Amino acid sequence: MAKFVDTILLNEEFWDQNHGNGGNLGWQYYHDMAWGDLIKYKNPTTGQILFYQEYLNHNPNQNDRD
Repeated sequence: MAKFVDTILLNEEFWDQNHGNGGNLGWQYYHDMAWGDLIKYKNPTTGQILFYQEYLNHNPNQNDRD
């Protein structure tokens, strides 16, 4: 999934360069937008909010997820 998200990130930046703010919003902005709702989900059994493992693998530093 991380490669898929990276592809979204690059396309968002490309679109912004050509149709938006010039692509100068910074990598972190595009990274956060690309992950969007792909970072966590609600366990239907327990109701607990959990991060997808792929997101944790791609963002191992807790400070990056806060």
